[in-house]
Amino acid sequence: MVEKSTPPQDTFSPALTHIIDQLSRILPEDLQTKLDGYRQKIVGISGHHDLHRCYRCAQWAVDLKATSQKGSTKSILSRLGQVLHEANQARWATEFGLFVSFHPVTDLEVGWIDDALGVAQELADEVGWDQVPWEQLLDELIELKPAKSFDDD
Repeated sequence: MVEKSTPPQDTFSPALTHIIDQLSRILPEDLQTKLDGYRQKIVGISGHHDLHRCYRCAQWAVDLKATSQKGSTKSILSRLGQVLHEANQARWATEFGLFVSFHPVTDLEVGWIDDALGVAQELADEVGWDQVPWEQLLDELIELKPAKSFDDD
């Protein structure tokens, strides 16, 4: 989780920071310079939409696993699938942005990021990082624009 010495959530994205920190632990040395570029891209991005970002990580992992048909991450995939099912059942995945203008990420949601990166790591171990679209995910999370909020009027 994010350390207590970090700036307030309105001046940085805890979710994006966590993803990049975790990727720095698992990416090979030759990809670390690309990660440095992403560190620069997230400067000044707020945590306002981090719940959406965490959810997208879970969705990405399920999609990645479904298309790869590789690895032995059945328990992670099952858990992420359950998260997606519950979120969709509650219509949370598409409508929570309409009712909640800001929701700080919790350990549960950070777990979705960690699980997604676990799926990415397993796939990379089998087929290489060049087959894992981690940069595409980061680009999408940086550009994420959730549904319009009532506060946006």
